[in-house]
Amino acid sequence: EQAFREDKIDYNNTCVCGHGPVRAILVAPSMVRSVRDPNLLTIWRAALEALRTADEWVIAGYSLPPEDIAIRSILIRGYHARLKRPAPLIRVVQPKADPVMEGRYRLLFPDCEFEYGGFRQYATSLPKPKRHYALPE
Repeated sequence: EQAFREDKIDYNNTCVCGHGPVRAILVAPSMVRSVRDPNLLTIWRAALEALRTADEWVIAGYSLPPEDIAIRSILIRGYHARLKRPAPLIRVVQPKADPVMEGRYRLLFPDCEFEYGGFRQYATSLPKPKRHYALPE
């Protein structure tokens, strides 16, 4: 929601680096992706650091297909590069149960938790954050 606001730049739609407003970006799965683009490399480095330092990961709607080596690699690297930090709570949000997908996640993260019902149901179950901006009238 914050990435699509057209109003002022504030705490809610600013990157940790200070750039704003944030914008949505989609990196579509691809069997032939070359991760040599400097912008994409910067995003992947930032994602790895976020995974490495986060206390909780929420992975929504991603089945962790065996052929997506790049995503598996970044998840494993983020999980094992935590130095002395405890393992994160890993929550996998999916529309419905899938034993094959669950097996792929449990192979990498044995203690991960699964929540079913889809992302909308998961998001509505979260506590509402404090708003740092006024809603348009």
